[in-house]
Parts: sequence; structure tokens; C-alpha cells
Amino acid sequence: MKYKMNLKNALKRYFGNEKTINIGWTLATSDEYTITEFFKEDYGEEPNDGDWDVINDSISNFESHYEDILSEFGSNPREFGHDGNGDLVGNIDLNVKDLITILETGEDIGHGEITLTSSSGRFCVEQLDLLHTSVLASLTFYLPEDLYKLI
Repeated sequence: MKYKMNLKNALKRYFGNEKTINIGWTLATSDEYTITEFFKEDYGEEPNDGDWDVINDSISNFESHYEDILSEFGSNPREFGHDGNGDLVGNIDLNVKDLITILETGEDIGHGEITLTSSSGRFCVEQLDLLHTSVLASLTFYLPEDLYKLI
């Protein structure tokens, strides 16, 4: 992403005297259709009820480790539950260095949303091991509109 001004200077100006800012996040996993397609590629058939139990348990276990996952990016992660898509949502405190790292490593950056996927290498391997192989994960951070417009 090309920034309007020097990123570090812009963020320092935005943060002012504050040490951190609080932004929202979404921890998402693949939808049922995508999981089914990956499962068919991996195993040659659609998942049965027992397979879905294992898949859903792996997603629940993965989500229960949200603090470990988010701690890789900032501090004091909090979750609020699931949104209408079934994705885990919350917020986290980021300092300038945290935010620069996220901006520089985000795979999909647009309109104040920065998304990292499990294939990006930014997730802790131990956390990804909790997911069934047919499930992909993504983590999206949401910048405040005034910050997004600034950079």
C-alpha cells in the first residue's frame, strides 16, 4: 500500500500523547461450502457428521485461543462474541510499532481493513495446528476512519 505520508510520522501524529489505540478485529474461519470443497480435495469425499464434529471442535478450540493469536499483534485483546457471519469479534490495543507491523504485513488492505490469512505466515504455527486441515483462517483489523484517511 502506498501511504500519503511517512507512515511512522503519520502514526505518531495520530497517536499524539497516547501510547496505544484500540481497534476492532475479526477472527474468521472458512465457511461451510469452502470447508467442504477443501475436505473433498484432501479426502476425496464430502465430510460426514463425524467429520463435521471434528471440524467444528477444531474451530472452537482455535477460537478459544484468540488471546494467544492476537497477542502476536498487540496487547490486551478482548472478544465480544460472534457476528452475524459466525466470526469471532473483539478489539485490541496497538502501539505505533504494532500497527506498522500489521500494515506492512497485511495481505489485503483496503478502506481501513487489514486482513492477514493463515497462509501468510503471520499466525503462530501452534495455533494453526489446532485447526482441521480443511479450514482456513483470517484475521482482519479495522482502522478508525480518521486514521485510515490520514495514512
